[in-house]
Amino acid sequence: MIMRKLFYAAAVLSLAVMMMACKTTEANYKAAYEIAKNKATDTGDSLTTRLLSYASRPKMMVISGDSLPVLTELVAITKDDAPEGIHLHKYCVVSGRFAQIFNARQMRNRMVACGYSDAFLAHNRMNNYFVVVSATDNPSEAREALDRLKSDTSIVLRPPFPYVLRPAQFVR
Repeated sequence: MIMRKLFYAAAVLSLAVMMMACKTTEANYKAAYEIAKNKATDTGDSLTTRLLSYASRPKMMVISGDSLPVLTELVAITKDDAPEGIHLHKYCVVSGRFAQIFNARQMRNRMVACGYSDAFLAHNRMNNYFVVVSATDNPSEAREALDRLKSDTSIVLRPPFPYVLRPAQFVR
């Protein structure tokens, strides 16, 4: 009986010591973060991810005297979601980008309800869907559409939206 009580006491004591030794501290978190950061940099994953992220962000460009946030990408109109007579132009003002067509359609429907009746969807080879609210061949008109969208208080957009999408292949 005494041996059994001593065994339980020793087990409880060793468990308590182990729990105190494994206590999470800020130093432990920082050390684990540094190890993970160095591992990602060594394999190149974080650099690749950063480069892809940078490439998919709009860049400021001066076009005919207008400074516009522009992303150039190979895109096509999503046929089932475009009104009749709509086609890609040199400058397409984008209000959102989605991986799921359902989400893109929902935003397009909200844009139409807010007065952007020409809104349509375009997609790239990675099946990312862009909600285009205005398409034009004139950079000044693109600037006006961009400013209208930015100042529209009924619509809340997260950065980097809105911006101008310039189709890499000009398709009429």
